[in-house]
Amino acid sequence: MGGSAKGALALASCGLAMLVGAAPAAAAGQRYEGLTSQEQTMNLHANERGAATRAFLFWRADCRHGRGFRNSTAFRAPLDRSGPSRFHDRRRYSAEKGDLKARYEAEIDGVRKSPRRFRGTFELTVRFFDDGVKYETCRVRDVRWSLTRVAR
Repeated sequence: MGGSAKGALALASCGLAMLVGAAPAAAAGQRYEGLTSQEQTMNLHANERGAATRAFLFWRADCRHGRGFRNSTAFRAPLDRSGPSRFHDRRRYSAEKGDLKARYEAEIDGVRKSPRRFRGTFELTVRFFDDGVKYETCRVRDVRWSLTRVAR
């Protein structure tokens, strides 16, 4: 991995790659917490009806040129679909620093398994560009997650 790739990884480590945003403080409703199959933390907020309104998770991606990449993604309302029994969202976002650019495409699906539990999957692709030329692709595939409602 060349100097440009290191710069792109530095771009993400500076927190610039989280342009979708971090999850804000909890509002009225329900909060769920748990781990992904990568043993990374995740949380989800649902409204009074039990419909998901936002989710936030950390992840590790495998890259084509052998290096891993870590970051986090937030999904915020309005989600593409959200009801008391299931939700789905797909987000595209990017981050830039000088000539370096990262383009993210993330997708999350969740199903309520009980009044206290959600389960689902997460996938993501990030493509890195240097002066408009793509030089790396990293992916998160088939990550499963399970969350339990947190008492307030």
